[in-house]
Amino acid sequence: MDFFTADELRQYLETSRIGLWKIEMEEGEVVRMYMDSEMLRLSGLPEGLSPEENNIQFKKHIHPDDASLMKEYDTELLQGGAEVMYRYIHPVFGEMLVRCMGRRISSDGKIVTIIGQHQDCSEIVRLERGMQREKQLLRRNRDLMAQQLVTADYYKNLLDMENCGILAYTIPGQKIQHMNAEALRIFDVKDIAEAQVHLGDILHNITYPDSCTVEKLTALRKNSGVVDFECTIAAKNGQVTNVIARTEVFITPKGERSVVTTFVDISENKALKREKSILVAMSIDYTCIFYCELENDLISPIKQDDNAIAKLIRQQIPEGTNSYSLIIRYFYEHYVIKESAPDFIQKMKTSYLKKYFAKNRRFAYRFQTLPDPEGHEFFEVQMVRLENTDGLCVVMGFRYIDDIVAEQEEQRIQLEKANRTKTTFLLNMSHDIRTPMNAILGFARLMRDKSSDPELIHYQEMIEKSGEILLSIVNNVLDMARIESGKVELDENCSATGDIISAVYKVFEAVAKKKNIEMIHKVNVIHPYIMCDITKIQEIFTNLISNAVKYTPSGGKISVTTEELPCEKKGYALFRTVVEDTGIGMSKDYIPMIFDAFSRERNTTAGKIHGTGLGMTIVKSLVDLMNGSIEVESEIGKGTKFTVTIAHKIVGKKIYENLKIPPEEENVDFSGKKILLAEDNALNAEIAASILKKMGFSVELAEDGIVCVEKIENEKKGYDFILMDIQMPNMDGYKATRLIRQLSDRKKAEIPIIAMTANAFDEDRKKAFEVGMNGYVSKPIDAKSLKKTLASIVLGTQAFDEKPV
Repeated sequence: MDFFTADELRQYLETSRIGLWKIEMEEGEVVRMYMDSEMLRLSGLPEGLSPEENNIQFKKHIHPDDASLMKEYDTELLQGGAEVMYRYIHPVFGEMLVRCMGRRISSDGKIVTIIGQHQDCSEIVRLERGMQREKQLLRRNRDLMAQQLVTADYYKNLLDMENCGILAYTIPGQKIQHMNAEALRIFDVKDIAEAQVHLGDILHNITYPDSCTVEKLTALRKNSGVVDFECTIAAKNGQVTNVIARTEVFITPKGERSVVTTFVDISENKALKREKSILVAMSIDYTCIFYCELENDLISPIKQDDNAIAKLIRQQIPEGTNSYSLIIRYFYEHYVIKESAPDFIQKMKTSYLKKYFAKNRRFAYRFQTLPDPEGHEFFEVQMVRLENTDGLCVVMGFRYIDDIVAEQEEQRIQLEKANRTKTTFLLNMSHDIRTPMNAILGFARLMRDKSSDPELIHYQEMIEKSGEILLSIVNNVLDMARIESGKVELDENCSATGDIISAVYKVFEAVAKKKNIEMIHKVNVIHPYIMCDITKIQEIFTNLISNAVKYTPSGGKISVTTEELPCEKKGYALFRTVVEDTGIGMSKDYIPMIFDAFSRERNTTAGKIHGTGLGMTIVKSLVDLMNGSIEVESEIGKGTKFTVTIAHKIVGKKIYENLKIPPEEENVDFSGKKILLAEDNALNAEIAASILKKMGFSVELAEDGIVCVEKIENEKKGYDFILMDIQMPNMDGYKATRLIRQLSDRKKAEIPIIAMTANAFDEDRKKAFEVGMNGYVSKPIDAKSLKKTLASIVLGTQAFDEKPV
């Protein structure tokens, strides 16, 4: 055997589908099984397993019905050697017929060594079975020849009714002697005469997968013999047929050499095998698949992995149980994590599925289970309805989705991380923009009070208006950031329905009058007192009414109407508010995009109307947060109509009256009051000091938190208020507030502290109250808002959501 190279031997083994193995058995140790690369491929086991794992996994794939046969084979191997044929379940190729031969080669008292080969005989056996029929036909052919040696047309009586095709022609000369009906069909010719004309093309259009086949068939021209082969026949009509064939040379009664080929159409078998391989590949991550007759409450397994939960259930319930409802309920009660699938049983009921499949072909449901033996715990059940069946029949598969869940969790973590990064960026951006904006707007307002020149006043108004637009853009961006991060929550308080929208309406009434726009406001409700998030309601209608004023030309009309509708939810009232204008309107194509972020129609941008394109996105998000609805109707040149419908909890009048803020705040006099202003930015400090002095305050400045605390400790007469910036060097406003609240002098420790910050997030406002502050104003400072906050502290009239914790 030295004339064979190692590579030639390896190629021979691969071509013959033969794998080599070695087994070592040692007393007290797990059996070890070693495999060459071809053996690994034929067994379907993954690379990297240990020899002990190879032996365990290999045994698991032996067909259960052949288990006893393999035990006898193992016994004979230990006695010297044995050979066996059995069925092996390959994880990809399915059932294989295997010939296994082995010999014991050594035994030193401690280790017994057995070597052998594992050969896939599936194709050989299949071909042998196919050829049995052909051999029968050839025998019948020879018998007929013996009976009709003197008859020139002896082929005419050959089995024309058989499904096996027959073609016989002489060599040389290639004169067709016979073609039966099956051969005529496969080659797409109507009779032998037509076949004779096209015989050259017929033979030319036959292809052979095995390149050696042509040489073997050519050799038959000179030598007798038989050739078995596979080939593909391409007919005139383009139809391709896969066949297994046998060609044999006979001598005719006239002494001519005749080639007789019998062939069987195996196209359907190949297609089925290919489809089976595809199905096996597609179902690789399904631990089990079932056929279910739901209306008959029957379930039958199609595929079950050895470690599937379904296999465990089969071992635990009575043998022969095939009730769909019983098995599903047992599975739910013993394996499903209930919190992950509270409606599992309801969704898996036949009654529910019947209604579902009346409109759908596919059903899917995800849930979590106790870990199976492979460690999988996240699953998805999928059902597909089968057509052309009696009753409701489905194929149901369970596939593990642990990798998908892990990927989604990783994406969620990354998204949260990205949102935190974005929020931090926007927080810093808000502070960095609002700080100079405070100076711009502050000095612009101071200019208004100092100047009498009409032209300078006009310039001041333009600066102030532009600053307010920029501030509005910053606020919209921050609102969207909060909404996208999921940090926006409803903060409900008691209010009167008419008061909420009326406050917004009055803000724009003067602007509309200046543009010569008629504004109408109507309220028609039965339950005026409700619980709602006043700020967010006002933000919704501020955007809607602002847009109406913005996009309605002079001479137009705007109406805001609120009415109460019947509400099915007990204790709640349903309110519908319509904001309608006669403005420029929108095209029908744009309406579906109006709530998209940064979306603006061309006719608004062409008109140089300011906006970020975020206002309507914020409106839609806030309406959704309140479980409400918003509808849009519009037509270019005729106007736009927004309809907002939201349900609110009803409260009594007494509760509302008790929570109303008294109107005396505007009349509070701060003359002679002393306030400590903690602000590190000189420009902002100058503006805040000017505003406070106009209110009557005596103002002292502290440039950071440390100086602020020191001044409080050292000032004998004390301060009436502290206006505390949040972001300062050395010590921020939060820490300074905590230290002040811890002072031993209770009078100093309880000085009212108002947060003053360029940050505009709700979280910052809440944190200010948590550390002990009494009020909160955001930059740019609005004099009216600041005075109202200070007055509410003096009068003790803060709304309960504004008081420190």
